Amino acid sequence: MSRCRPDFGWVNVFEKSDGKYVYCSRDLASSTDALAESTEEHLVPRSLLEASGVKYDNEHNMAVCCAGCNGLKNEFLPPAGHPCWKSRKSFIKECSRFVAECRLKNFQKYKTHVETVLKKRAGQ
Repeated sequence: MSRCRPDFGWVNVFEKSDGKYVYCSRDLASSTDALAESTEEHLVPRSLLEASGVKYDNEHNMAVCCAGCNGLKNEFLPPAGHPCWKSRKSFIKECSRFVAECRLKNFQKYKTHVETVLKKRAGQ
């Protein structure tokens, strides 16, 4: 897990999140596994800000994310003219929508395979 500047670290990101993941809202305190898989999410990808010379590890750009959502969001950014750029809350909502869309596509892609395995395990 990366660390933010010394005065704004993971604990601060965790507290700011009210103990929930930024995109899926899963409770970090629900299990030690949930807490262990937490990551510091750069809302605007670090690589993009770094390339522009902009400080990426700041309170406004950091959130707690699960590894699954972080992987699905990857380097996604809404289009420049999208209204979500007007506020952090709107930006997070748009990224959450994108992550949910990715999850749905994955579900649809693997649904038949998962059903086959579950039926086999159930003896059907």
